[in-house]
Amino acid sequence: MNILYTVTHGHFTGGNVVCLRVIEEALKRKWKVFINSPSNGEFINYLKEKYVNVYYINTTRSFRIDKCLQISRVLKKNDIKIIHTHAPLPDTNISRIAGAISGVPVISHLHTCGPILNSNILIRKYQLLLEKFSSKYFCHKSIAVSKAVKNAFLNTGYPDSKIEIIYNGINTKTFLPVKKCRDIFSELGIKSDYKLIGQVSYLCKSKGQHILIKAMGSVIRKNPNVVLMFVGEDLQQGGRYRRELEKMAKNMGILGNVIFTGYRSDIPDIMNSLDFFILPSYGEAFPITILEAMAAKKPVITTPVGGNTELVIDKETGIIVPVGDYNKLSEAILYLLENPEKVAFMGQNGYERVKKHFSLDNMVQKVFQIYEEVL
Repeated sequence: MNILYTVTHGHFTGGNVVCLRVIEEALKRKWKVFINSPSNGEFINYLKEKYVNVYYINTTRSFRIDKCLQISRVLKKNDIKIIHTHAPLPDTNISRIAGAISGVPVISHLHTCGPILNSNILIRKYQLLLEKFSSKYFCHKSIAVSKAVKNAFLNTGYPDSKIEIIYNGINTKTFLPVKKCRDIFSELGIKSDYKLIGQVSYLCKSKGQHILIKAMGSVIRKNPNVVLMFVGEDLQQGGRYRRELEKMAKNMGILGNVIFTGYRSDIPDIMNSLDFFILPSYGEAFPITILEAMAAKKPVITTPVGGNTELVIDKETGIIVPVGDYNKLSEAILYLLENPEKVAFMGQNGYERVKKHFSLDNMVQKVFQIYEEVL
């Protein structure tokens, strides 16, 4: 069977990783996989190596009937039986209309807490109207990655009967907890007796990296043998946000305790090198990166946004801190640094929680059950 996946862009992000895991299962079943991405990147290059057929139709703008027709031609040319979207509102609507034109069922994977809309009020209104219409008439099923995501889209007019919650899942064996990866310490020039904390995520204000750096001022004054590591690229601002973070750390006198690695593919080793994981986001849906940290037995400090509290249980698998409160974040970091027994306790609890509730097999099986339903 032939299936088309659509994604936001060509880089590795949480949503694209979820898409990748579903694609890998489709390839195991000998399905022929096609993907559309507005841009190239390491994610798309990885898929090409797996013999995935790639299109580069730019679906980043709403109300482009020409793009609908282009996608429709791809569907007909390749005898596509299902479209599975993993992209924001413009692409999703274009794909739904193309599916309606071609008679191909569309499944939308919802990776954000509500549609991401244009800043122009008039365009926003048109986008919402189109989204409401297409979700009702041109979409066979929507997959929400958390309860928070489902509720957010229900508030925009999505029909309840068409949204199913399927939590993101990971293969815990990939992140099998091991002793600290000293190769990472050696490569990055970190002393072996230092504590290493940090996050894996693209650099973006919504991820709260600036709040984390502010919090580290008091942390490093009390614990100078701590290093904060950011793993990920500045995809949205082309490096400007990273430069702001570096300047902030320099002005605070802690730049020597902060490392920016950029993109890395060895995420299991990175997770296993950390003492604990921190993601002080302003908004989330259901972060894969938190699942990965928990699978590596790392406690997680995060904020009560989106699906985070469906993942992290406060004081059991990590610590929940208020959004934007760097003082509370400092307190949480210091608490874990000073209480290694709590780190071990929360890490073990998180590991057991991921194994029980958020397995990759469970996620993939539920997605393919939906494929069977719509066919």
